[in-house]
Amino acid sequence: MLSSGNDGTSQSDKEKETLELDKIIEQEKTECGQWLTHLLNWSLMCYLLFTNLARGTASVTSIFALPVCGVTYFVLIVAFIVICGIFNYICVKKQRRT
Repeated sequence: MLSSGNDGTSQSDKEKETLELDKIIEQEKTECGQWLTHLLNWSLMCYLLFTNLARGTASVTSIFALPVCGVTYFVLIVAFIVICGIFNYICVKKQRRT
């Protein structure tokens, strides 16, 4: 029979938890373990910068001279939202795997 600790958990539960924690610590030990997350974040930031420059603002004109509230203007916004959703899906799938 498994011995029970003071907090009501069995020894095998503690060993299993220790193994899971060791796996997480090993994975998180270097920045290389997070390269996909960093790559996704930086590419999203670059796309956001591109979208803002392409759309322009009230004080700064678009780098492509896009008309405000035109079709291309809204396509850029929708594309940004879709890409954010795709990146979010990728990150959630990556987290569930680990």
